[in-house]
Amino acid sequence: MAHLDDRRTRLAREEAEFFRLRTKLLVACGRREQAIEEAQARPERDAWYEAQILAGLLSDAGRPEEAVAILDPAIPANRGVLAAHLMTAGRAKDAVALFRQPLEHVEPLLWADDDPPF
Repeated sequence: MAHLDDRRTRLAREEAEFFRLRTKLLVACGRREQAIEEAQARPERDAWYEAQILAGLLSDAGRPEEAVAILDPAIPANRGVLAAHLMTAGRAKDAVALFRQPLEHVEPLLWADDDPPF
């Protein structure tokens, strides 16, 4: 944790993959609420890959409806994750309906800061 915090301080930012690792460490240390607060405060929180990190934290904290609310079903990368959170929330019919909807091909609008780190 100290290594990741030091890296974040030196770079004055934290890439999504390092943030994902850091949140896992926070949760393992019993600091789930801190991980959620930090995820909610990130400037990139609206990017699909950041929203998935936050949704996972919320769902694991017993807040699956909040997880569902932050995932955009129009983004193809969110569909499977969203379906899992819908089922966790007891909404299996909604999860099935999500996959019955046709995918619309939409070119993603990626800005340099929105590019996933992988």
